Amino acid sequence: MSRSNGVLPAELTHLLCNVRRQLCATAVIRGLGILVVLLIVGLFAGILCDLQWELSIAVRFMFPTLLLVLGSLALIRWVLRPLLKRHSLADLAALVEKTHPELAERLTSAIELHDPQLSEAERGSQVMRELLVQQTVKRIAALDGSDAVPTLSAWRWALAASVAILVFLAPFVWAPTPYRQALTRFVDPWSNLDSVGT
Repeated sequence: MSRSNGVLPAELTHLLCNVRRQLCATAVIRGLGILVVLLIVGLFAGILCDLQWELSIAVRFMFPTLLLVLGSLALIRWVLRPLLKRHSLADLAALVEKTHPELAERLTSAIELHDPQLSEAERGSQVMRELLVQQTVKRIAALDGSDAVPTLSAWRWALAASVAILVFLAPFVWAPTPYRQALTRFVDPWSNLDSVGT
């Protein structure tokens, strides 16, 4: 079967699509973890500053505004940007081969030799390309690509976000009224509430 038109076999594209999906999922989990930790730490910093110095309305207005701006920037930087990032097939293949050196660069070679922008002369023998693709398809048959993407950082941030959420909710258990009042003073700076410390 001739593949001179640059079309990759379904097995290769399926593997690389799985790797791309895993990269996106990992980036979203990591980014949301960072975002949650940042927002909760910023929220606590604002509440603690207000408790310590009984901030004016103007300063209390600046804290949530700054937190909203930082949260938006973090959302763009650590969630949307990695999610929308384009990964070339060659980059995805290299990621798989980094985890599976036994592929001996067959996957990246098969991808590069099926680049439709290459002339037929640059691709080499069609028979050799087809042989390379057949060997590659056999070698990747047992792979799904999930182990090609490092996930440890994402799960650490997810754990940190879970802990931050628990820390955020814990004061509702032992001191719900003062905590709610401090939280309201922070979120709604124009509310006519006394500081919890007074």
